[in-house]
Amino acid sequence: MAQDVDQGVYSGEGSSLISNMTSMKHIIHGAQHNGIDSSVLNAAKAIAQRAIHAGQGEDSFSRLVKYNRPTA
Repeated sequence: MAQDVDQGVYSGEGSSLISNMTSMKHIIHGAQHNGIDSSVLNAAKAIAQRAIHAGQGEDSFSRLVKYNRPTA
């Protein structure tokens, strides 16, 4: 998978960002319901949401590497 990321390949076959978003929402809701700090989870969800809004929702979670690289 690391080689795919290095080559810019983010196949969402089997698990896309859109499907992961549903799981993330459930986990965050459960954490908040049980008094667990969900700030890190919410930050990850926000990054995933940006990728989905950018049209990359069918890509894999590894697509988010792009959002954590320096832009300079």
